[in-house]
Amino acid sequence: MTFSTQDITKKCASLPASLIADDVNSALQTHHSLVITAPPGAGKSTLLPLTILSSLGDGEKILMLEPRRLAARQIAERMAQILGETVGETVGYRVRFESKVSKRTRIEVLTEGILTRMLVDDATLDGVSIVIFDEFHERSINSDLALALTRQAQEIIRPDLKIVIMSATIDACGICAALKAPLIESEGRMFPVELHYADEDTDPRDIAAVAASTTIEALKKHEGDILVFLPGQAEIERCFELLSNSQHLNPSPSQHLNTSPPQHHNTFNNMNKSTLISLALLSCGAVSAQRTTQNLRHWQFSRDSISYKAVTIPHDWAINGPFDKKWDLQNVAIVQNGETEKTEKSGRSGALPWIGRGYYKTTVDIKRVPKTAVLEFDGAMADPHVYINGKLAGHWAYGYNAFRVDAAPYLKKGKNEISVSLNNREESSRWYPGGGLYRPVQLVTTADRASINPWGSYFRTELIKDGKAEVSVCTNINNAEKGLVVENLLIDNEGKTVAQVKSASDVEKRLTVENAQLWSPESPYLYRFVTRLYRNNKLVDETIQKVGIRTVRVAQYDGFQLNGKSRKIKGVCLHHDLGPLGAAVNKAALIRQIRTMKDMGCDAIRTAHNMPSTWQMEVCDSMGMMVMAESFDMWIYPKCKNGYALNFKEWADRDIENLVRNHRNHPSIVMWSIGNEIPEQWSEEGRQISEHLQALCHKYDPTRPVTQGMDQAEAALGSGFAQVMDVPGFNYRVHKYDNNIKQLPKGFLLGSETASTVSSRGVYKFPVEPSDSKTYADGQCSSYDVEYCPWSNLPDDDWRMQDDRDYTIGEFVWTGYDYLGEPSPYDEYWPSRSSYFGICDLAGLPKDRYWLYRSHWRTDVNTLHVLPHWTFPGREGEVTPVYCYTNAPSAELFVNGKSQGRIVKNPGTRLDRYRLRWNDVRYESGELKVVAYNYDGSVMGEKSVRTAGKPAGIVLEADRSSIAANGEDLAFVKVSVVDKDGTPCPTATNKMKFEVKGAAKFRAACNGDATSLVAFNSTEMPLFSGELVVVVEGTKQGKATLKVSAEGLPEETLSINIK
Repeated sequence: MTFSTQDITKKCASLPASLIADDVNSALQTHHSLVITAPPGAGKSTLLPLTILSSLGDGEKILMLEPRRLAARQIAERMAQILGETVGETVGYRVRFESKVSKRTRIEVLTEGILTRMLVDDATLDGVSIVIFDEFHERSINSDLALALTRQAQEIIRPDLKIVIMSATIDACGICAALKAPLIESEGRMFPVELHYADEDTDPRDIAAVAASTTIEALKKHEGDILVFLPGQAEIERCFELLSNSQHLNPSPSQHLNTSPPQHHNTFNNMNKSTLISLALLSCGAVSAQRTTQNLRHWQFSRDSISYKAVTIPHDWAINGPFDKKWDLQNVAIVQNGETEKTEKSGRSGALPWIGRGYYKTTVDIKRVPKTAVLEFDGAMADPHVYINGKLAGHWAYGYNAFRVDAAPYLKKGKNEISVSLNNREESSRWYPGGGLYRPVQLVTTADRASINPWGSYFRTELIKDGKAEVSVCTNINNAEKGLVVENLLIDNEGKTVAQVKSASDVEKRLTVENAQLWSPESPYLYRFVTRLYRNNKLVDETIQKVGIRTVRVAQYDGFQLNGKSRKIKGVCLHHDLGPLGAAVNKAALIRQIRTMKDMGCDAIRTAHNMPSTWQMEVCDSMGMMVMAESFDMWIYPKCKNGYALNFKEWADRDIENLVRNHRNHPSIVMWSIGNEIPEQWSEEGRQISEHLQALCHKYDPTRPVTQGMDQAEAALGSGFAQVMDVPGFNYRVHKYDNNIKQLPKGFLLGSETASTVSSRGVYKFPVEPSDSKTYADGQCSSYDVEYCPWSNLPDDDWRMQDDRDYTIGEFVWTGYDYLGEPSPYDEYWPSRSSYFGICDLAGLPKDRYWLYRSHWRTDVNTLHVLPHWTFPGREGEVTPVYCYTNAPSAELFVNGKSQGRIVKNPGTRLDRYRLRWNDVRYESGELKVVAYNYDGSVMGEKSVRTAGKPAGIVLEADRSSIAANGEDLAFVKVSVVDKDGTPCPTATNKMKFEVKGAAKFRAACNGDATSLVAFNSTEMPLFSGELVVVVEGTKQGKATLKVSAEGLPEETLSINIK
């Protein structure tokens, strides 16, 4: 059914809410959340959902949450009546044990438990545009959980999702501040009120009888309808019974009697007078805690502290370049690569202008000076000094770590200036670190001196047995005092409190969770852990965290165990930069990254070689990705002149403490790492430092094992450096595993860093032969996946040790994605400025190697990938090997219909155990076709690759068709070209031009070429191997259009919804 806002407001013109309908729709065009207050009877519950729906596109739905089943049914019936329909058409409802919805239903009115179950089944709420929380003043644990889960979906997965809060009696200002939402108020209709008090107090046991008698007396004295408020359903039913049996009231025979709150309408006929008596539940909204969290996004930035410009945090000041070899030009010998003599390394740290000082400032308006105030920095690159109103308030040395600054002593009522100065030294990094406030900054305040300290509190899984889980919880209170009571609640996804306990500050308590839902990569179940602080039964502070129940154990014979089940880790290492976005953390980019890795079969990441962002850990929690959280790349002995070694002795203990305290409640983290390829591996000093750092990790978190990556096996084993670790981790040199294990009493080892195979997406070099030292004049590597570095190896080598040795517990491949800096094997070649190690390129596009890993790691789906492309003009008649990456055991290759033979994987060879290779194929244009077979001889699948002609058209493919308008959400659009028959042109280098119009802006572009010097913010860029990626950022609600053009080709446009 099609209707407009005007249609609805015209029908319901007598309702005051009709006057704000247009304002509500306008506000939802520009904001992600909205708070509406309107007195009872204004029409907010029955009119506004319809007018909101009228502004949505076809197929978009609204979920409307009601606190009670009767209200859900009656509101749905009234809205359907306004539309002239029956319930279950445009408007329906779903409550426990009853549902009236259909495929046509676009407004579903439902209760709290239904919504939480929907979020559990589909956290994205696919197809839902707006969630309305009605009667929000009737807050409960269930409604709070429903809102928290919806906000989690909005923040992490569905930034385009809208949230509307509606009520008559809430503290609107507090809700608006928490949601960063505007307020729209309906004045309603005013009626005169006279107050009459009873002569004496009423015994609570008699309240129903007193209410009934008072109602009868009022009916005798006054005309009109009567509204009676009672404290509970039992009182409502008793009062109704008394009124029904009263000789003064005779119920109408046609009246359906219903005693369920909150809306109870029953008509009683008294002589010639028709009177509506409504019995309603009198409820009180929960008291909200006085904790506020303000995300400080908008700052002024300067490189010289004189000329400032507006920026949005997270911000990387260097990512837009320009690229230049002069930036951080290093003359060094890379010891980890086996070098002994210094040479010029032009792109080692990305060839971008991250070195030097940067300055940020922002203003915070304080209406009332809080009792506590903490500035939380998730990371600032580097050496941040924080000033509040001109006074130094805090300092931290390490750019990768989160830190907190006590802001309370420096804040005042009114305007407060917060400024941050940063300093990045040359030769302080082996890769691109970025520069600036590249992670979020928050100001957290409380109205009471006594407050919950999240970093001092923990949630630990102690035991899982027979479907039950034992967890320990402990809450630390700032400014603790006698009489304070801490309450901890664990709430499942249906809103049910499954465990609860009260205690004092810093007292560990054990909770038993029946029918515990466990967190794992396959089922990343998250509970809500609510902590409340009371003084004299008054709530003074509250925090909510997402936690998971799971255990981690590593042992001889059992290997790595998650929840008591042994599994070998299938992990990748990830650098912190996000390609063309640089170091500036972004949830949409992180989600894309983790989703791509999971689709490949990866179940773990190593945050190499730095401490992770909180957003990254939240994404891993919700999407189901295990994490090795790493800390340092060096200790006392430096790997680069101005690296962390300058700070280690003074800061290492504090950095480990912050790392663990900040992240220990994330279920995704299964292991801590205290270092990578530390030069001290050979020494007694190094062994002692290992013991000390590991003990610190255990002090703050005794539930997780500790590891580090070692690249000098003999030295580390000889000094005892390796043996002290909970998990001995070895980087590369898999041929030494068998000797290593003989010296490890624990009986297991981890491939903490593996492979380092190098390749350039879509580039194929001939002849094809394994090599640990090949380089080419164009600065590219072959995508046949047989080239690596002198100190590294091929995926096949790692898998042989993982599959054939029980003592190996898994691997972390170097790397999941290409990253800025470390362009091995082209460290001395300009203009190489980013890595070749990635399974995906810098733009996030999969290389061939992606399908090789997928064919081995994914056992639940079939993989069939053929390489190379088949467009090699000039190679006619030359040997051009064909590889197939598949989980099938055998396959047959056809070139233009002629069989090249059916081959079977050969476990006895290095390269044929996990790949199928036809090494003697001679190139002729046309078609490659591979037919793969299962073990029983049946066809598993077919894959064809065709020779492309000249580019004739542009193809645009977005990873998402709809994004949020919050200035943070991103769409990644792959740009490619095809010939006249639609065949992709894999060698195309056309120069593409981009233009974004409407409700979004152009953010960046990247083609994955490690030698490209085109800036990421350029609106012109050549294709690399026929593809590139354009990043579009939503800025306001509406439609956005990306237009891509190239000389000689028809332009192509793509529409993206911005919500």
